Amino acid sequence: MCVKFTRAQAFDMKTKQLTAATIMVCVLGVLLAGCASPSETFYTPMRTVTTPFKGEIQVAASTDLLGDGRALLEQGYFLIGHSDFRGSHTPTIQELKWQAEKVNASYVLYNVSYVQTENGVRNFVLPNPSQTVTTESSGTVYGYGGSAFYSGQSTTVVPGGYSQYSIPYSVAIYDTSEGYFAKRDSTNSDSH
Repeated sequence: MCVKFTRAQAFDMKTKQLTAATIMVCVLGVLLAGCASPSETFYTPMRTVTTPFKGEIQVAASTDLLGDGRALLEQGYFLIGHSDFRGSHTPTIQELKWQAEKVNASYVLYNVSYVQTENGVRNFVLPNPSQTVTTESSGTVYGYGGSAFYSGQSTTVVPGGYSQYSIPYSVAIYDTSEGYFAKRDSTNSDSH
């Protein structure tokens, strides 16, 4: 069987296909955009380093960012950018190194400090599945003229309704500060 479409029908089908493809690309873009770490999302550049650092990126936790930052400056490093954010995510060493690679930093100094725990309850409603009930009946009816046998079946769909659920949560919140440094060198900085 061969189905022929008019030019208008074919155009309409093509438009629907393009619209669906556009929606899928947009959804995929939104999903991938959500993959950036807070270290990248909240990064604020201060200087641009154009030469990629070749070597092992150093990462150090600090309880005194100002003091440790000054010590790095005295060792010939300069601050090229920083990330500061509050949330439940604490960066891994690998996330810090990835961000350092993106900005050509050779040293990352960071601090994570606990702020508070947020507690609450998240409520949500889920639909219950509907149920199909089949009823069979049979019997004999007696009357003045005699009797008659009957049998039958009826099917009824009973709506499932909804169930409400409550899930308690507890989330630790942290303040995170990260400093990205490069070694002072005339070949790896656009500005000093």
